[in-house]
Amino acid sequence: MRWSSIVKVLDHDMEPDGLLLPFGILEVKQKQFNIVYGNSVETSDFIVDSPQYWWRYRKHYFRTLKDYRLTWTTGRSWRAVELNL
Repeated sequence: MRWSSIVKVLDHDMEPDGLLLPFGILEVKQKQFNIVYGNSVETSDFIVDSPQYWWRYRKHYFRTLKDYRLTWTTGRSWRAVELNL
């Protein structure tokens, strides 16, 4: 749709009602991308809680898996972390 006049808008929400933080998990072999949303202001809690939440709902696809490795980025560098859930 094209407008006949310019509509001025804000490019940021200056007073948001809430906050949702995304945490994505890509299952390469399963070709599955999962996004967990949280609202924790404690980043370390969110980083630990998100894979645990994902594992609770996806572990039935990995019945023979005894251990797994999560690799994630902080935006500047890749880090590999081994978690036993």
